[in-house]
Amino acid sequence: MVKFKHLSSTTIEMSKAVVELEETGAYMVKGMKWVVPKRYKIAVLLGSGAYGCVCRAYDNEEKKDVAIKRFEDVFMSKTDALRILREIAILRRLEHRNIIKLMNVVNPAEFPQPLRTLYVFFEYGGMDLHKLAASDRFLELDEIQFVIRQLCEGVRYLHNSFVIHRDLKPANILIEPDRLHLKIADFGLARVMEADLNAQSRHDDDFDQTMGVDQRDEEEVVEGVSDLAVDDGSSPSSTSEAEYDDRPTPLLRHMSEHVVTRWYRAPEVILCRGRYSNSIDNWSVGCIIAELFNLHTSVDKINRRPLFPGRSCFPLSPSSRTCFKEVTDQLNVIFAVTGTPSSYEIDQLDAGSESADVKTYLRHLHPKGPIAIANKYPHIPSEGIKLLQGLLKFLARERLDMKAALQHSFLNSTTPRLRQLENQLMGDHDLDMPPALERSSSVLTAKNLLQLQLESKYNKRNHDEAVEKLSNLFRNEIEAFHAEFSMPKNMKMNPVEERKMSGQDDGGLRSSTSDEFSDCLSP
Repeated sequence: MVKFKHLSSTTIEMSKAVVELEETGAYMVKGMKWVVPKRYKIAVLLGSGAYGCVCRAYDNEEKKDVAIKRFEDVFMSKTDALRILREIAILRRLEHRNIIKLMNVVNPAEFPQPLRTLYVFFEYGGMDLHKLAASDRFLELDEIQFVIRQLCEGVRYLHNSFVIHRDLKPANILIEPDRLHLKIADFGLARVMEADLNAQSRHDDDFDQTMGVDQRDEEEVVEGVSDLAVDDGSSPSSTSEAEYDDRPTPLLRHMSEHVVTRWYRAPEVILCRGRYSNSIDNWSVGCIIAELFNLHTSVDKINRRPLFPGRSCFPLSPSSRTCFKEVTDQLNVIFAVTGTPSSYEIDQLDAGSESADVKTYLRHLHPKGPIAIANKYPHIPSEGIKLLQGLLKFLARERLDMKAALQHSFLNSTTPRLRQLENQLMGDHDLDMPPALERSSSVLTAKNLLQLQLESKYNKRNHDEAVEKLSNLFRNEIEAFHAEFSMPKNMKMNPVEERKMSGQDDGGLRSSTSDEFSDCLSP
């Protein structure tokens, strides 16, 4: 097996982009001045994107590496500001070993200038899967299974907490190359589902309406800014396993269509089927698993490529009037592998004028059968192929959920290497709750998330009013984070207790028609 090299020539070049200044806590990073608390020593620039830059730093108090996201001109765009706020608010309430952990947010009250530049700190977690695939690292089959299992566990926790990530892709999956410890990162496009916590229904079509987001969600938003990581933890809960069902849960609003970079988009997103559920994440997991299969030691590095590398995404990003006829159309790329949907599958799409157009489009496609996908991955056992096929079903309701994926025989084999990796993982998190309790504790997390009030009603056309409202929401979240962060672990309240202490507890979930029940659901 090829040994991973930590100090690549790219890393050395990126370190040259950071210059420490004489002023305490000040650095020049790629021509921009960074000012961070003196406990942090910035070492290297990790990446940059539409929302800002990410640097690796050393935390002298915690004695560990961290990743720092720097956001410039936070309120230049209200939509961008809300996404930053959403990531802070959601991650503050999530706690799982496979989810990125929020470590610190610089409190604006500590600085004389108004909130313009924001620094958000995460535990550092190595590289992302996209970069791992570009490296000389290869994985044995049991190592691939270990990575897949962690990915499914993290996504299952999100869905049990009523969170849809909406942008799962290799660049947002972080991994430590040596121990293969995986973390899901970048929650700027995530949404919280409105649903009854005790709902047993699996109706994927029961949605309301919400606003969309801009075209930058498609690729620019999350490029290069996800080199982060997380710790784990779980709160004990009296909620029994039987009280919760983690099958696809209905999201009670239309979701924006420009989500999930095109190669990892589920068909219902590409088709502008705004009424969708957490199953869109399950499709993305399937796409990521296909790329993990190509990290196997028997596969030539030159063959590492996405399963569905489309160039256009009709009807969301047409490059010409006839793009839907092109072979490079994202849907055609998908159907070239999975086959075109059957008449039965097309008929199962929900009714409505929008659905009529979609059905007409699908019925006019030239019929294709599925390829023998096992031939693409001859090194993967048949059970692994079945898992992949189960996650790439055209109909969302027929797609495997994460509970079913984790129970799949492909992810339940045992080898000495798997035991070694699991022991290392548990050794790093010996304070974790047992996995069975993580699912129950996520119910409390879900209650807390569903009761967020990130977006009070305001006139979005009035910039000053919007900035004032959003500034207050930022300050509330940051102050709450610092209050919780400074509290001893054995004194920390669970989410329900926190709500009661703040006088915001209403004894349950608010009605989905409440003006305050706006949460993270708009842009």
